[in-house]
Amino acid sequence: MIGMETTELRARRFAGGLSLRQFLGITGLFWVYVVLSNILYAYSMRIGISRMTNVSLFAAWDARFLQHLMLLPILLVSYWASLRIQWRPLWIALPLQVILGAVFAAIAYPAMLVAEMTMGRENWHETVMQHGSDPWFDPTFLSLWMASFVSFLPTYGFGLALVTGLALYTRFRNSELRLAALEREWSAARLAARAALSWVRGFARSAQANVAEYLQEESRALVSKPEVEEFLANVDQLRETADRIEARIARLERRLDGRRELEGSA
Repeated sequence: MIGMETTELRARRFAGGLSLRQFLGITGLFWVYVVLSNILYAYSMRIGISRMTNVSLFAAWDARFLQHLMLLPILLVSYWASLRIQWRPLWIALPLQVILGAVFAAIAYPAMLVAEMTMGRENWHETVMQHGSDPWFDPTFLSLWMASFVSFLPTYGFGLALVTGLALYTRFRNSELRLAALEREWSAARLAARAALSWVRGFARSAQANVAEYLQEESRALVSKPEVEEFLANVDQLRETADRIEARIARLERRLDGRRELEGSA
């Protein structure tokens, strides 16, 4: 039992009260939603823009999928660190949370370039080579990087709010379950204590009656209550008889004294 409780506590302490399964499950489901929505949005925009220009402004679905796949480990580490940092004290936690989100959002566009190179897109390979000379002064790179940053930063924040909300709910539920378990154990302990006390009282009364019966009937070391009452009644009766005899003797003595006085005067 102790080993199971220790394992369970370790699982809950993985990240902000969440177990590893809960953490991976909620983060994975959220990221699947983000991947599908981003791929569908980029595909629809690419189809629409292709009617107006031949310039490829949106990456293909396979490169975008690879981008999100490369970002997933970074997202997991960021959310894990965020849950470990928590939000108190706020003046320390808030800057750290912002830094984690900003770093993740900043990596998104370079991850897209790496994905395009990996998928062998020649036009994107040329673009990467152009950016590679001095990307921070390239307007195209800066605009695309800023667009990716602004897109992924709120996405990161929404996912963090989702994971944090689940962690808070899990902690609240666990505290309620522990409180309910303590109340059940306390009620069971009170019932057990009452039952034990009742048994002790019954045993004491039974032992007292058995000892009294043994002393009265077997060893005759004690007399029974009726015998004591009878003895006390006899004592009272003898006391009353003695009082009457004493009063009669006193009357007889007074009579004798009176006769003696009469005889003496005659």
